[in-house]
Amino acid sequence: MLALAGWGGGAVTGPLQARLEAPRGQTRLTREAEIRFGAWELVTALAWSPDGGALAVAAGDSVYIYRASDWGLVSSARLGAFTHGLDFSPDGRWLAAGSHDGVVRLWDAGRLLDGSSFEPVWAIKAHRKGVNAVRFNPQGTLLASAGNDAMARFWGMPDGEALGVTIGGSFAVPSVDFSLDGQVLAVVNGNMIRLREAASERIVGSFQSSAPLFHVEFSPDGEEIAAAGNDNLIRIWKTGQAFRTAQPVYPEPRLLAGHNGREGTFRALVWAVVFSPDGSRLVSAGGDAMVRVWDVQSGELLSSSVAHAGGATSLAFRPDGGRVASGGLDGRVVIWALNP
Repeated sequence: MLALAGWGGGAVTGPLQARLEAPRGQTRLTREAEIRFGAWELVTALAWSPDGGALAVAAGDSVYIYRASDWGLVSSARLGAFTHGLDFSPDGRWLAAGSHDGVVRLWDAGRLLDGSSFEPVWAIKAHRKGVNAVRFNPQGTLLASAGNDAMARFWGMPDGEALGVTIGGSFAVPSVDFSLDGQVLAVVNGNMIRLREAASERIVGSFQSSAPLFHVEFSPDGEEIAAAGNDNLIRIWKTGQAFRTAQPVYPEPRLLAGHNGREGTFRALVWAVVFSPDGSRLVSAGGDAMVRVWDVQSGELLSSSVAHAGGATSLAFRPDGGRVASGGLDGRVVIWALNP
C-alpha cells in the first residue's frame, strides 16, 4: 500500500477495499486511492484539470494540487479561510477559488501544475459574507461567483473586471452553474433555482422545490438540470420546462430517492451532484456519509458506497468519465473507479 505524508499536504494511500452496495450490479465503485488530511481539515471543494492530469483540493484553510499519475503533491497555498468553490477554466489555463473570507482568487494553472508558483494572478474581495461557489462559463470568458450576501457576480477573464451583479434572492446563494451555451446562469436561492441571462441578468426561467436546495448542475447536453436538497432527495428537471410568466404552475421534477440521513438534521443534506461527462450517470454526495451512482435516464440507483464519516461534501468527475473524486467532513479525498 502506497503511503505518502507531509505537513499540511495529506497522506496518500491506495488501493483500498470499498464497502459497496450495488442493487443490481450494473455499476461498481472501487476505491483506488485516498488522500488524508488532518482531523480539522474538512474537504470542501474539488476540481479536476481539463486534461485529467491533476486534482485541486480545498481542505481546511488551504488549496492543494495533486498529480493524478501517482497522487504526489505538486503545490499548495494556505489561504487562511475555508474554500467552498474551485473550478478550472475549460482550456485549463486558470484555476479559480472562492473562499469564506469573501475573496475570489485566480491562478495561472500552468505555474501551479509545474510547482513554480502559487501566487494568485489576482484576488478580489467579491462577497462581503463569504464566497460559496465559482464557475467558469463554457467559453472561458466569464467567471461567476456566488456568496452569502445573496448575490451572484460576473467577472471578465482574464483580468477580473466586474461585469455585473444579480440578486440571487432572499437567502445566501450556495451554488451556480452555466448552461451549455454559456448564456444562462442557474442560481440557487432557498427552494428556488432562477435562470438568469448572463448578458442582461434578467430572469428567463425558474424552478421551484418543496425543500431548500444546496447544489445545482446542468447536464452535459444542457437538456436537464439536477439539484441537491436538504431532504435526502435529488431533483431533475427538463430545462425546457422552466417556469415562465405565461405558465400557471411550476413543473414537477423527477425525484431520485436513496439517501437516508436523519430528517431535520444536516445528515439529510445532499451536498453535491455531478453528471458523468457523457451524461448517462449522476453521482451524489450526502450527509448520510454515502456516495451514490444513479442512471440518469431511468432514475435507478446503481450503486452506493460508505464514503466519508460525518458526510460526503464534494464531488468531481475526471473528464474521461472513468474516475470520480469525493471529499468529506472526515478530512479525506477518495478516488473512485466506476466499473460498469
